[in-house]
Amino acid sequence: MALAVKLRSFLESTTLGLGLSIWLLGSGVLSYYAANYLPDSIAYGLVLLGWAIAIPRSMESSTAPKPLATICFALAGLIKATTSFHLITYSVILFLAHGRLGRRWRTMVGPLTSMLMVAAWHVHANLYNTAHETHYFLTTAMPAWSVPYAELLTTSDLVIRYWWSKYLHPSTWHALLLLAAIALIKLLKLTPFIKWAMGLSSLGSIGFVALFYPKLADHDYYFLTVLPAIAFIMIAGLQELIRIARTRLARMVILGFVWVLAFASLHLAKVELHRRFTAAPDSYSKVGEALAGMEKASSVLPLDAKVVVLGDNTPHGALSFIGRKGWSFPGYPIQSAPELKALLDAGATHVLTVDDWPLPDWGLEQLVATERCALWRITRP
Repeated sequence: MALAVKLRSFLESTTLGLGLSIWLLGSGVLSYYAANYLPDSIAYGLVLLGWAIAIPRSMESSTAPKPLATICFALAGLIKATTSFHLITYSVILFLAHGRLGRRWRTMVGPLTSMLMVAAWHVHANLYNTAHETHYFLTTAMPAWSVPYAELLTTSDLVIRYWWSKYLHPSTWHALLLLAAIALIKLLKLTPFIKWAMGLSSLGSIGFVALFYPKLADHDYYFLTVLPAIAFIMIAGLQELIRIARTRLARMVILGFVWVLAFASLHLAKVELHRRFTAAPDSYSKVGEALAGMEKASSVLPLDAKVVVLGDNTPHGALSFIGRKGWSFPGYPIQSAPELKALLDAGATHVLTVDDWPLPDWGLEQLVATERCALWRITRP
């Protein structure tokens, strides 16, 4: 909504700004992850809010520093490391927009401080991973050049099929190619802010895709990191179309074009949500189904209990459900079989079994049971 308000003056039309904003909301990936456990949609929202604040009020406005925009970009970078290139992009734009060297550095105090905060947090996350021998925070890149060629081909096939037809409406890609061509042809006439924002965010997105390309096969929400660059290409292309369209009829055609694609995108999002929510449960989501009815487990567990979950291959989904600390096996990434002595030494007090996981001979006393789960107390000293 904040982006729609800003685009109202920038594109010289309230309905055009609103139509473009709704058009961007029509991604099935965005619709699905907007109310989800993952932080990507929150980071995406903060990035869009940051750019909505940062974009000048009109085509002729100067690029004044916007501390609130810097804060939004910094929060997005703290939540999702890969979105930090938007903070870098905004910092470069501010640096270039202010001519005198002294004024440039005064302008850069906020952005540079934010970048140091983001860097410090993710250094801490990596140290945490190393200390605990875990990949829970998933801060490691997997460059395209580090995997076999056959895997690249498989990933490319999935990207082409899903990005083209399910992540955005196919007609959106056609329109995007047209708007990108217009933006490039009229590059010199674009406002400096939009020119730099489009170029640098596009380069950042290309770098992100190159560094994490193999992961695109499994992590559809990575698409949200690329979406702001797509938005800037749309804004730049529409900005030039508005300049070219000198008659009321031409502008009405552009407005109709945007709104038709906005409604088509919303329909695709609806179809995608139905497809995702009616699909058969996979090996991860079935754990949530198995835990149905185990809410009473929390009432019989001491607050300081440490629970060994057997049969959960999510990143501690069952532990999150019962609200206790502990260990998950096989877990994510998959771990070796648990050893009772090591777990007892670490303070394990209870066991939660999911589905038909074999019950270990640990001297267990059953406390709570459902059709698919059971909670046990470890009685062996």
